[in-house]
Amino acid sequence: MNDNYLTIKDVAKKLSISERTAWTLVHDRIHPLPTFRIGRKIVRVKESELHEWMDKHFRMDPQQIDTIVDEVIDSLGL
Repeated sequence: MNDNYLTIKDVAKKLSISERTAWTLVHDRIHPLPTFRIGRKIVRVKESELHEWMDKHFRMDPQQIDTIVDEVIDSLGL
């Protein structure tokens, strides 16, 4: 399978976050962003693994959660 390999800088651009935040995702103790290293300094992320990780660990912002809760409450007639 042909896959794109991304630098942490590329990941940051794709997710519209800072590089520092991207590194925080890599070092997350519970759900780290999957990476592989080439030597001590080169770190890459498979683009397909980035998408899988996002699908598994996407966090909704509080406004989205409130909207869903309101819809459920309305549907229950509470």
